[in-house]
Amino acid sequence: MQTFILGSTRPRAGKTMLAAALIELLRRDGQRVAYCKAFTADDAAPEAAPDARFLGTLLQVASPRAGASLGPTTVRHLLEGAPFDREAVIAAAREAGANADTLIVEGGVTLTQGLAAGVSLRDLAEALNARVLVVARYEGDEVVDELLAAPTLVGQRLLGVVVTAVPRQQWPGARERIGAFLRARDVPFLGALPYEERLEAVTVRQLAEHLGGQIMNSEDHADAVIEHVMVGTVVLGKASEYFARFSRKAVIAHGSRPDMHLAALETDTRCLVLAGNIVPNPIVLARAEEEQVPIIMVRQDTLAVLEQVEELFPRAPFAAAANVGLAADLAAAHLDLSAVRTPAGTAS
Repeated sequence: MQTFILGSTRPRAGKTMLAAALIELLRRDGQRVAYCKAFTADDAAPEAAPDARFLGTLLQVASPRAGASLGPTTVRHLLEGAPFDREAVIAAAREAGANADTLIVEGGVTLTQGLAAGVSLRDLAEALNARVLVVARYEGDEVVDELLAAPTLVGQRLLGVVVTAVPRQQWPGARERIGAFLRARDVPFLGALPYEERLEAVTVRQLAEHLGGQIMNSEDHADAVIEHVMVGTVVLGKASEYFARFSRKAVIAHGSRPDMHLAALETDTRCLVLAGNIVPNPIVLARAEEEQVPIIMVRQDTLAVLEQVEELFPRAPFAAAANVGLAADLAAAHLDLSAVRTPAGTAS
């Protein structure tokens, strides 16, 4: 079995997206793939983390194997002298990959996270005889500063580094500059992924959880991806024509406006968000059920909902099954994954 540990230089760098892409590509190669989240940075159990739940669903297992919590409570106890069961983390990973050709382990969100507990990227790689891939999100060419630290902090276990979310107009030049600079300093550069807006879209379920709302119907369609948001308040002209301007959208409207709700349902709408804690009109609910469009009922007023939605979209985690194929195709096209995509049966 071959084992790869994915780490990142900072949160939301694209680690889960790359994990999903690798899982999909390795499955296309005919491999049996397993996944384990080594630990979380909060007090929740790792298997409860959204990325672990998502990848567990992707792998079609009821409960993905997980390690431990490294949240504030655990770290405080560690500083006070309490033992940390590092071996439980290692054992969980080994158990997860027992029947697999390849095991993907999701490690820390920084290059040093887990160091105090003995489960840093280097610690995990040595314990599991694994190679490490480090992911960094492009926010300018200064990303090289973060990546130059990878060989020092990860050591000989470093397989390579990946840069994500490079704006498409900057991507060719940035890829060449960064790649040449890192290779000249013996940092293995596996490539850069251009920014793809669809990979950061939000699902209906994520939106409901963020707003603290209740999904009233069609929950089996709550994993649909939302790419646009529209507000139904005062609309000049025919409302259905207004809503038809965007597809794959969420429509926010006050719960007292069934006219807006019905007009939105005439167009390609992924969900309705009804503000004001008003139960949907029975006619609207029946039509939404017929169209298989979930309705999210929330307590906030329309403006507050819109403000919360604007907070969510720039930092939505990768957790939409519809995006897995796209992520895999991008990774296959733009990254050197020859050391990862070992044919089934030849992994060691």
